[in-house]
Amino acid sequence: MLTKQNLAVWANSLARTRKPTHPQRTSAVLHLPNLWRITGSHHTLILLNPACSSCSAARGGMSGGAPPVREKAQVRSLPGDPSLTIALLLNERTKNLNRPKDEPFEKLAARIRATVAPADKKGGKKKKGGAPNEATPEAPPAAPIDVRLFESYEDGREVSAATANEEAWRKACVLQVGSTLFDIDYNPPTVVKAVLPRRPMAGYPIMARLQLTFASEDKTRFNWMRKRPGCDQWEDVPHCSSCVYTPRPEDVGHHLRLQCVPVAVQPPGTGNTHDASRSTGHGGHESVRVGEPLEVLSDVVAAAPARTSAQIRCAHTQGRPAARPAFRIASYNLLADQYAGSTYAQQVLFDYCPPEALDFDYRRQLLLQELLGYEGDVLCLQEVDEKMFSEHLLPHLQMQGYDGHFTNKQGNVREGSATFWRTSRFRRLHTQDILMRDVFKQPLAPAHAHWQRMLDASPHLATALQMVTTIAQATILLPVGDDSSPSHPNERPLCVVNTHLFYHPYAPHIRAMHTAAILEEAHATLKSWANRLEESSHQQPSLIFCGDLNSDLNDGIPGVIELLQNGFLPADHWDWYMGAEFRWGMNEEDGSAEQQAAAPQPPNSAIAAAVAAAKEAAAARASPKPAKGSQEGATLRQAEGAPEQPSPRARLQLTADDGHAFELHRAPQSAVEAPAGINVRVPYALRSADDLRTPFTNYTSGYKALLDYVWIEPSTLEVVGSVPVPSEEEIGSFIPSPAFPSDHLAVVYDLCWKVSSNPSH
Repeated sequence: MLTKQNLAVWANSLARTRKPTHPQRTSAVLHLPNLWRITGSHHTLILLNPACSSCSAARGGMSGGAPPVREKAQVRSLPGDPSLTIALLLNERTKNLNRPKDEPFEKLAARIRATVAPADKKGGKKKKGGAPNEATPEAPPAAPIDVRLFESYEDGREVSAATANEEAWRKACVLQVGSTLFDIDYNPPTVVKAVLPRRPMAGYPIMARLQLTFASEDKTRFNWMRKRPGCDQWEDVPHCSSCVYTPRPEDVGHHLRLQCVPVAVQPPGTGNTHDASRSTGHGGHESVRVGEPLEVLSDVVAAAPARTSAQIRCAHTQGRPAARPAFRIASYNLLADQYAGSTYAQQVLFDYCPPEALDFDYRRQLLLQELLGYEGDVLCLQEVDEKMFSEHLLPHLQMQGYDGHFTNKQGNVREGSATFWRTSRFRRLHTQDILMRDVFKQPLAPAHAHWQRMLDASPHLATALQMVTTIAQATILLPVGDDSSPSHPNERPLCVVNTHLFYHPYAPHIRAMHTAAILEEAHATLKSWANRLEESSHQQPSLIFCGDLNSDLNDGIPGVIELLQNGFLPADHWDWYMGAEFRWGMNEEDGSAEQQAAAPQPPNSAIAAAVAAAKEAAAARASPKPAKGSQEGATLRQAEGAPEQPSPRARLQLTADDGHAFELHRAPQSAVEAPAGINVRVPYALRSADDLRTPFTNYTSGYKALLDYVWIEPSTLEVVGSVPVPSEEEIGSFIPSPAFPSDHLAVVYDLCWKVSSNPSH
C-alpha cells in the first residue's frame, strides 16, 4: 500500500541516488506537504528543487497556485558587536539565536537543523506491569533537513555555507528550513524601548524617551491617543505627530498612549530588496523601511499647580529675550534628586515640604518650565543629576535651540554642573573640566606650586583636598550672528566659569583655595587660546564666574567674596584661621543633605579669638562699590518704589539667630595645627552682578542667605537688567515647596559689552 510515509522514505532515497537530469535538481529533497501528488489512477512522483524557477512553477501548478509557507526571519547586526542575532519561528516557537559574526554559516545551519529535527525515540512502550510491548519496526532514518541561504531564491543563487555569518546574512534574502521559506529582514528599524515620564501635568510638555536601532527619530512616526480610565475607546489627539506632547486642560483625567512606528530611509542602492522605494528626484530611488510599532501608556494626566516659580519669576522675561548686543545669563542650583528624594531630606531637612512636591517627576517639570521661561542665552546649573541632564534637560533644551555640557563631580556622587548656551547666539569653542582633586594632587603643577607650603603645614588639609568632589567648567563661547541679528562690533568671546563650591561651615579655606585655583586654571586656558583668537580677529574673552559658592554674608565677608572682588586674599584672613581645625571625617559626599545637616565640632577658643580679629580686619577692607558707569538697580521691571536693600556692610552687623550659622563659643581645648595662610593673588578682580545687594537666594527653615552669584569683569561687561528675587511674601513659605522646586532661587542678569573694551590680560 502506497502511503505518504513509505512514499517519503522511498522518494528521498531515490533523490539521493538518482542521477539528476535537471541541472538545478542535484540537491532536491522531497517535502511531502508541498511536493507530492498522486494523479488519477497512476501514482506519479515528481521531484522538485525549490531553487529552480521552473520547478517552482510546476509546484505552484500542481498545488493549485498555492505558494510555499513563508515566514519572516529578523536579523540584527549591531556595529561593534561581535555577534548577531537571528529571530525566527521554529517548531512553533520563536527562537533567538545569538551567533558570532565570523562563524561560518554552516555551523549555524547545523544548529537550526538540530533544533527542528524530531526527537529520536528509542524502544517500545512498556505495558502497565512493566513488560515492554513488542518492538515496533524502526522507521528508516529521516532525511537531513535542508537549511540554506539564497541571495535570489527565484534564480537559485545560493550563499555558500562557508561564508561568515555577517556577510552571509547581509547578502541573503531568503532562508530555507525544510519546506519553510523565511524572508530575511536584515537590520529592521526597531523601537527597542519607549518610556513616558511619570506624573504628566496639563501645560507641561512630556517627551518620550526612545531607544531605536536602525531607525532615525526624525523619520519615526508618532501617534498620540487618550482615554479615560475604565473606558475602552481610545481617541486620537489632534495636531501632534512628534515625540513631544503638551497635555491640554481637556486631557486632565485621561491616560495617554503613544504609538511609535520606526522608519529608516536609506540612500539609493543601499536598501534591502524587499524594502519599499520612492524616487529621490535625482535619478535614483531611496529605500523606505517601516518597522513594527511599539505602544507605551502614561499615567493619568493631572491638573497643573495653581502657582509656580515660573509664573512668579518668568513674568519679567517670558517673550522678552535680551535685545542684542545684550545677552541673558542665569545661574541656578536645581537641588539634585539624590538629596531631595532621600528619606532624611523628606523627614528632617525639608520636612515642611509635602513629599509629593519633592518627587523628582514633579520638580523636574517645574524646573524645566522655569528655565525655558527665562529665555536665557547662557544657563549655568548646579546639582544636576546625571539622569536629569541626559534624559530631560538636554533633550528638551536641544529642541528649544540650546546645546550643553555636563561635568559630573569627582568621586561616587552622581551629580554635577551643566552649562547650556543658545546656539543661535553663541558657538562653543572649548570646554575645560577643572577637577579640584587633580589640581591639588601632589606634586603640585608649577601653576599651583604656591600652595605647597599650606599642604606641608597641614597634612589634614592635603587629605581633605583629595576627598572633596568639587569641579568647575570653563566654557569659551563665541558670539554668532546672522542676517537678522548681525554681530555687534563690541562683542567679544566669553569665558563662562560654572562651579558649586564645597559646603562645610568650617571649611571656608577650602572654598577660597578652590576659587583661586579655578581662576588660575581659567586664566591658563585663555592664554592657550590667545593666539588662535587673535588669528581669527577676535578680542580676548570676558570672564564670567557663576555658581553656588556656599559663601554667605551673614557672618562676615568670606574669603571667596574678598578674593573675587579684590583679586587678592591676605594671609591673615579669617578663612585660614577658621579652617585650622577642620578635619575630613564624613562619609557623605560633597553637598549632600546629610552632610549639610551634620554638626561639626566648633573651633578651639584660641582660634575663635583669632577669627574674630581677622573678621574685623576683613570688614575694614570690604568696600564693595558699584563700578563706574554701572546701571545700579536696573531690572527688567520698573524699580521705582522698591525698598532699598541693606548694604553688605550693614548686613555684616546681623547675626543668624536660627542656629544655622556657626557660633564661636568655647570648646574643649585641643592641640590644633597653626594656621598657615598665604597671600593669594589671582589674575582677575571681578564685580558681583548685583553689587552684593541680593538679600537671599537660599530660603529654608532655619537658614536664609545669599549663596548664588554671577561675577563679571567690570572692564569689559556691565549689567543692563536683572530678574528681581521674589520677596518673602511672594515666596510664601520655605523652599522647596509645591510652587518652588529647589531650595535655591535662580539669579538672572542681562549683560552687555562695554563700548570701550580694552583687553586687560
